[in-house]
Amino acid sequence: MAHINLGMLLSDDGRVPEAIVHFREALRIDPEDGEAHDDLGNALASEGKLDEAIAEYGAALGMKGDHALVHNNLGNALAASGRLEDAAAHYREAIREKPGYADPHSNLGNVLAATERLADATAEYEAALRLDPGYADAHANLAAVLAAQGDLDGAIAHYQALLAARPRSAQAHYDLATALAARARQTEATAHYREALRLRPDWPEALDGLAASYAADGQWEAAVATAERAVRTATAAGETDVAGAIRERLARYRARGAER
Repeated sequence: MAHINLGMLLSDDGRVPEAIVHFREALRIDPEDGEAHDDLGNALASEGKLDEAIAEYGAALGMKGDHALVHNNLGNALAASGRLEDAAAHYREAIREKPGYADPHSNLGNVLAATERLADATAEYEAALRLDPGYADAHANLAAVLAAQGDLDGAIAHYQALLAARPRSAQAHYDLATALAARARQTEATAHYREALRLRPDWPEALDGLAASYAADGQWEAAVATAERAVRTATAAGETDVAGAIRERLARYRARGAER
């Protein structure tokens, strides 16, 4: 147990290679320690050693312990390896063993969304949120899936819930702004694009969105100035395709502004 505890402390401190040494030592002392196999699997997965992690989770499932947790962790490693259907099977097993466990519902939702089963993904994210209403990742992913299905009002509600949990998330402000803009709620969209840029200055996509929001509101000078800045920042970042697309929109803003 001492090696497991030390390994966890080291892992939490970002010293994962050292943690792995202690988890392996715990297993040398007691090869039947399922918790040590699971912890070693987590450490290996965080280092990108997915095949080794999968093997450790498999070993943990053959021993005593919290199998729902292990199934969820194994699902994560399999999903990261691109084995989505195998991952889904383990998430479902985690749910079967521990029905009140929110994580595998959300993770299963991710797999279903990645394979374009959006209605099923929606159901899993909703299940996760019934179990844990403050689950930020589930709000974020459900919002994205709802937006993809055309339910912008639903997406907006979940992005707002996400921001209640993560008010300093530039990505959440950007995503909410994009959904608001699609609903022609330009004043609100503009405010969230600006907040995204306050948190993450010189973000080409957010500048592009802000410029489009200004344009939709007929603020052509602001649209032009913001789009010009977006082109500069995208070019400086080497995002040539993004810069090219923004230039096309910039030309339209200039043309519309000249008509006034």
